[in-house]
Amino acid sequence: MEWSTPDALQPTPHCGPKHWEHIWDYAKRANLVLEFGSGGSTWWVATRHAWRRCPRWIAIEHNYEWYKEVWVALEREADVLQVPRVLFASSVDKYAYPPVTDKADVVIVDGKWRDAVLAGIHEYLTDDGVVFLHDAHRRYNVPPTLRVEEQYADETWEQNPRCELAVLVRNR
Repeated sequence: MEWSTPDALQPTPHCGPKHWEHIWDYAKRANLVLEFGSGGSTWWVATRHAWRRCPRWIAIEHNYEWYKEVWVALEREADVLQVPRVLFASSVDKYAYPPVTDKADVVIVDGKWRDAVLAGIHEYLTDDGVVFLHDAHRRYNVPPTLRVEEQYADETWEQNPRCELAVLVRNR
């Protein structure tokens, strides 16, 4: 599998191979995946028809130019127009609280406003749901509703071997 670069939309996830394998192991069994910060992973899921294993994948994007680029790329694939669904959020409130009524089994948090997303994500998460926080080596706040189950770097990813992935679950 090829891996993407942050400055260009490529049909590959922008994270290390170990991180993406960990995320995909959960996502392929999920009924709903919410992804905050669409891009290479959104396109990867669509172009590989991976959504057939995960029937609902909703990506929320805060950058309008990036949203348009992802959506145009997906529209070229006639049979994936509806999956995954990409939403644009023009403000932190719309980003952190998207118009989604069902609970997600997997939430992927990347991009802008990560603390706002983490603060309210418990409203969108199933009881056994998992939150994956990309770039966890950057500062972030864990709300009292969640706890960090594990956090690790992917030293095999040559682009950014210090990039960390945090796995968060409900705090019970």
